[in-house]
Amino acid sequence: MANVGTLQVGAPQDGNAVVDWGNGTTAPASLIPTGTGSYLVSSRTEYHLSGLYPVTVTLTRTDGVRSSFQTTAEVVPGPNQDYATQLYQNLLGRAPDAPGLGFWVTLLDGGTQRNQIVAGMETSPEYRTKEISNLYQNLLGRAPDAVGFGGFLQFLNHGGSLLGAEEIVLSSPEFFQHAGGDDVGFVHALYQDVTGHDADASGLAFWTSKLMLGVPQANVAGVVLTSQAGLGNLVAGYYQDWLQRPADSGGLSFFTNALETGARPEDLIAALLASDEFFKQASV
Repeated sequence: MANVGTLQVGAPQDGNAVVDWGNGTTAPASLIPTGTGSYLVSSRTEYHLSGLYPVTVTLTRTDGVRSSFQTTAEVVPGPNQDYATQLYQNLLGRAPDAPGLGFWVTLLDGGTQRNQIVAGMETSPEYRTKEISNLYQNLLGRAPDAVGFGGFLQFLNHGGSLLGAEEIVLSSPEFFQHAGGDDVGFVHALYQDVTGHDADASGLAFWTSKLMLGVPQANVAGVVLTSQAGLGNLVAGYYQDWLQRPADSGGLSFFTNALETGARPEDLIAALLASDEFFKQASV
């Protein structure tokens, strides 16, 4: 309920009052006598975004005479707005635009679950464009070309996962050449990019021997990428990126096992960004 002001007008039974809340909605109002010849105007609305809103109250008497009263409503950001704003920063790397922010906050205010909001942003063309660009930059050291970008966008739009897209890049001739163009350089680069550390002597010897025997680079990349070390490094990175802290042992084990048994990185991202921990951080 919002009380928006007082009017020096006739008695309530003389007409009716309507409030234009400045947010695209109008609502009927009650006129409550104050005992001093004026009336308190009481009505209700929902604001989903912060800001200063112009409010106009119009009383129409039975004889057709109208009286108006103008004021403003100052709305401070609520926790759902703070949360959606932080999602824009984390997932899209930018401040939110007003229409987009209003869309997501209205859904949150209406009871949509946070993981559904994150999933909606993850399937947006903007998010996928950003992820494809990051993939090329991190693994190949360049921006995506038009053909490659289009192919990966189609791959993701048709159900492919970020992990699948990464495996395709790691298996490409370009990645092999970027890593030095030989088996030793390929294995070293693969370990660095996937596990976050260099290949140990036994791992290097094992995989280079497999490659020399004709095992395809795609097979080697797939095994390393989906290894416990590879998936654990992915989980640890998400904790640091999204929650700004190292992964706890329980969370690291749980999410690594989930990825090993078929969960997608997108699912992990949604779980972390929909968590109470992230929600509370966004409101600080």
